[in-house]
Amino acid sequence: MKKLALGVAIFLATWSAGVFADGVGVVDMKTIFSSSPKVKSIKAELSKQFEPQKNKLEKMGQALQADIAKYQKNKAVMNQKDTAALEASITNQETAFRAAQTKFQQDVFNAQNKSLNDFMNSVKAAVKVVAEKNKLDLVVPSNDVLYTKNNTDITQDVLKDIK
Repeated sequence: MKKLALGVAIFLATWSAGVFADGVGVVDMKTIFSSSPKVKSIKAELSKQFEPQKNKLEKMGQALQADIAKYQKNKAVMNQKDTAALEASITNQETAFRAAQTKFQQDVFNAQNKSLNDFMNSVKAAVKVVAEKNKLDLVVPSNDVLYTKNNTDITQDVLKDIK
């Protein structure tokens, strides 16, 4: 009886492993990110969205550098009142610049995360459609697979299906 149970268990394990292995698909996420027109449009959109803030920060930085250069050049000949006023101005500009820079970085980070999340949802939806069409049981990123006997690369199909 034990031999029969062991034989059935081995048969089922072998049979299920074979069924499982036949339905494995892989997706090259590096290719998805580098080739997808949607990623390119997201990058362009984010660039366009944050260009005015970036330009404003650059102008603030240039003005700050100019005031620092002016201070270093003229501090020996400036009176104490003007020196103190320029130092205070530089300190205020540095504080404002750092605050604006931090806000800009946080805004860019949040926008990138939202866009990435939306893109990954569309990738998952495309993978699901392609996997169902190809009758795949499992789809994994290709860089996470060390070895499979039979796998189906569905990267190009997913790229076509991303909306």
